[in-house]
Amino acid sequence: MLAQRRLPTRDRQDYLEDQQCTFCGQVLETQEHLFFGCPPIAELWRRIRDWLHMRPEMSTYRRTLRVFGRHYRGSRMLTKAHHLALSSMIHYVWRARNSSFFEERQLDIERILRSVQIHVYRSLGLYSDLRLCQT
Repeated sequence: MLAQRRLPTRDRQDYLEDQQCTFCGQVLETQEHLFFGCPPIAELWRRIRDWLHMRPEMSTYRRTLRVFGRHYRGSRMLTKAHHLALSSMIHYVWRARNSSFFEERQLDIERILRSVQIHVYRSLGLYSDLRLCQT
């Protein structure tokens, strides 16, 4: 739904009085802001990029797709890890957004980072070595 720009972010819900970002509360909650522009999520991206040694910045969805198309192709394990991290990052950020929006839970960046790491390691069959999951 992110690719089709159909996620029900606050900017798409005209009936809401408060359409500010669920995480930072500073600007209108759009898909671009929520996944790439929101300061705590940008910090999370930075940490994931550092963890997986990803060079280009993921500043917008379109740029992220372009970066992945150019730099992260092939079937190497690290390339697979990059793709898994992207998809799980989107999943866990959206899940955290919904928990924050509907259940008033606080954003826990450490938990999202750990969830992404575990998902990547499990998907690659590396989770049995728990030392890999330490940041």
